[in-house]
Amino acid sequence: MGIADFIRPKWKHSNPEIRLKAVKEMDISSTDRLENIAANDPDSQVRIEAIQKISSEKVLLDLHDRAFGQSDSPVAEAAKNRLNTIYYHNILQTSDTGIQTACIDKINDEKVLASLACEIEDIDVRTLAAKKIYNPDLLCQITENNCGLKTGTAIVDKLSEIEHLTRIAQNASNKKVKKHAQNKLDAIYEERNRPAPEDIKNAEIKEICEQIANINKSEISFETEKLLSEIDAKWEALSPDSSHELSTCFKKARLEIEEKLKHLHKAEQIKENLESICSMAESLSTNISDNTEKNIDELEKSWAEQEKDLILETVRTDLQQRFDNACKNFLQKREKHIQETAAFQEKIEHLKSLCTQASDLAEKPDPALDLQETDKKINLLKEQWHKSFFDHFETRQLQENFEKALDAVKENQENFEKTRKQEQAAQEKQLVKLCETAESAVNEEERLGLEQKIRAVQQEWKETGDLVPEIKEALFPRFRDACDNFFIKQREYWEYLEWERWANLNQKEELCKIIELLAQTDKIQGTAKITREAQSRWKEIGPVSKDKSEAVWNRFSLACDKVFQRCLDYKKELYNQLSNILESCKQDQDNINWTQTSETIKEIQSEWNAVGTLPLALEKDLRQNFQELCNIFFEDRREFYQQRDEERLDNLKIKTKLCEKAESMSFSEDWNTTASKYKNIQRQWKETGPVPKNEGDELWQRFRTACNTFFDRMKAGEPENLRLKQELCNKVEELLKDHIEDTDMEKISRELIELQKQWKEIGPVPIEDADFIWQRFHKPCDEFFEKRKEYIKQLESQQEQNKVLKEDLIARAEILSESKEWKETGEELKEIQKTWKEIGPCSHKTEQELWIQFRKACDHFFTSRKNFFDKLDNERMENLKNKETLCLSLEALARLVIPERTLDTVNAVPSAEQLSIALDYKNEIIVPGNNKATWDRAMQKVKEIQKKWKEIGPVPSEQDENLWKRFRSAGDIFFKTGPDHENPDHENLEKG
Repeated sequence: MGIADFIRPKWKHSNPEIRLKAVKEMDISSTDRLENIAANDPDSQVRIEAIQKISSEKVLLDLHDRAFGQSDSPVAEAAKNRLNTIYYHNILQTSDTGIQTACIDKINDEKVLASLACEIEDIDVRTLAAKKIYNPDLLCQITENNCGLKTGTAIVDKLSEIEHLTRIAQNASNKKVKKHAQNKLDAIYEERNRPAPEDIKNAEIKEICEQIANINKSEISFETEKLLSEIDAKWEALSPDSSHELSTCFKKARLEIEEKLKHLHKAEQIKENLESICSMAESLSTNISDNTEKNIDELEKSWAEQEKDLILETVRTDLQQRFDNACKNFLQKREKHIQETAAFQEKIEHLKSLCTQASDLAEKPDPALDLQETDKKINLLKEQWHKSFFDHFETRQLQENFEKALDAVKENQENFEKTRKQEQAAQEKQLVKLCETAESAVNEEERLGLEQKIRAVQQEWKETGDLVPEIKEALFPRFRDACDNFFIKQREYWEYLEWERWANLNQKEELCKIIELLAQTDKIQGTAKITREAQSRWKEIGPVSKDKSEAVWNRFSLACDKVFQRCLDYKKELYNQLSNILESCKQDQDNINWTQTSETIKEIQSEWNAVGTLPLALEKDLRQNFQELCNIFFEDRREFYQQRDEERLDNLKIKTKLCEKAESMSFSEDWNTTASKYKNIQRQWKETGPVPKNEGDELWQRFRTACNTFFDRMKAGEPENLRLKQELCNKVEELLKDHIEDTDMEKISRELIELQKQWKEIGPVPIEDADFIWQRFHKPCDEFFEKRKEYIKQLESQQEQNKVLKEDLIARAEILSESKEWKETGEELKEIQKTWKEIGPCSHKTEQELWIQFRKACDHFFTSRKNFFDKLDNERMENLKNKETLCLSLEALARLVIPERTLDTVNAVPSAEQLSIALDYKNEIIVPGNNKATWDRAMQKVKEIQKKWKEIGPVPSEQDENLWKRFRSAGDIFFKTGPDHENPDHENLEKG
């Protein structure tokens, strides 16, 4: 027993018997613990006991899969049985067919399924359980236990052996199931008594050959193809070998029929071609065109290429006469068609000429013709058209074009007359308008540009009126008088305008002098405003003479630019001052004097405004940048004051909470912890910034009172704390006084930790006693924990040794896992597993990892061994099946060739398989009327069966002896019953 067993629960004890007992006593509600034991406990009996208390399907499936490889361990079998039991109870406890069906699909124990097939009330579920069973004896038992008609019928459908069907027909509890089994038996016997399929097949082949021979002798027609297809289908269905005696006869007759059919088809095709050529030649005669001559030549060529000798002479003569008549008729009609076409074409050309004349008249109307003359020309064209027109699809289209052209001619002429009248009215109106324009210009107040306008009117008068010369001549005196009056009035206007421009020049020169004096003064404020007012006055003064306009404007503009430039330079200086102030504020944000800086910036703004507004083109960007700098500063100032107020309010909240916290602890008895907390909140108080002035003094007094209250109380309790700590020192010394190596160190460790916890809960002692009492308490504790540390090191060393030993066992197990020496290696692995259990534990994590590696190596070997023996068992079962077949063959052969009196050693009732084998042997062995030849063939077959027996490998040991006795007994029948009781191979017959 290791030290760890004292502190572990019993289910983790190193002794497997103690663990087994603990698991048996464990409550089934401890699912996690049971699952852990079932998965990881090294002892299989403990794992099996845990499995019996687990109800989780998922966990049991996982346990079964993990334990499947250990063929020497029943853990996998226990998990499987537990699962089947759970499924069994789930099915019986529910009426839900879905759940029942799902559970049945998971059950893999046929005995459990057989019980369910008799107990479940639902017929479909009961039938499903029966369908999963393959053991015929269990299926027979189910039918004998009142399983119902549907389930019984399903079982009968599943079975095929005569002995099982006979049992059900005799013993089933349901009469209909009995009858169904008997019907299936009757069908089996009936199937086996039918004539040989080969005889039926040969008779059908012979009948087909006779049919095809009769067809070949008779006259071939198109109906023959249908008969031949039907015969081919029958022959293909029978699929006789090429070596069959009638196969050559069938193929020869079929080839001859095919050759005749090919000749028939070719003659029919030639006849159809000739008839088609005749039809095309006849159609050409009814529809003569330009290409028909070429087409008739091609038809004559095609007629000559046909193999006309292959068709009947009477048919050939009729078709030749028909083709010649069609060609003759075509030549006659073609000559007539040529003459008619020439006459027709001449008439068409004349009609086209009339259409062309009408179209030309419509597209190019003659301005010299009036409406009456145009009508005469149209009537003449119509008269010629009516004389030449005849009804035809081409002439109908020409007539439509001709009528459209005549309509267009008439419409164009009418439009031309209408347009000319409109143009005459427009020219008359335009002449009157020109007179009115000249008359209105005489008294126009705005005279600039009028002279060019009147000259343009005079030019337009000259170009207008060619369609109304009489009206133009009548209006001319009016137009001439208006123009003369206009030019007299215009001369007076130019004289007045010259005097006014002289006066405007004097006013503008005076403005130039004022601005030039302003540009020379040192004063900046107000100059921009005066200049802008002068510019407004300049715009109000009228124009000056052209020769002096540019000079006086350049003088005024230059003076204004000088004034504005001086103002702009000054504003740039103000902008730079403002920019420098803000840059210094940005570099030292924590020390900004917001009040003083605000006053300075306001003074700069006042000076800026005093300068006045400059033209937008000059100061647009500067004005915008200046305004942005001002906005930035005052926005930052607003945010600063707002943030400062918010921070002081936040500080007020923090310090109020600190006061509340200090007041809540002022009467605490947990001296050490509370003192530490007081020091912490005092530090937080110092780190927190100022609060609003009206709250500061009162809040500080409140906080200080709470702190002093606690520390005064703590000072008064120091003597009592000293007494309590002395008692703890006495307890430590008493606890460690009798300590030896075997003492339970974990228990002492827990008690010391508890005492240290109590020490921390006691407040401070007088300062003169603090160091002494501290050393007295902690020195023995430190010494104990140092020894405990050494003990743990030793324990870890032992665990490390155990790890090395177990790693060595894992290496050995991994080497052995690939071995094929199943028995010796299995025993050796069991010894290694036993050694594993005797070695002490490692650390928990390492123990789990090593156990997984070790179990993996063991599982690999046992799984391989199980697979090997499963394969061996399968081979032996296959050998058993083959040898049973040989026994049946011998017994069937004995029934076939030996008189009935010699069959006492063979079963009285032959099995279905024996009957089938006997039928196969009948044609091969029996020689009618010759017993000796039959016997010789039978003995040769016996020797072949003996040879096959020797070649087949071993069978399962529990059936080996009985099977050999059965085979030898069947063979003895032949060797003891031969004509002279010869037994040439009897002594050499080996068991195999």
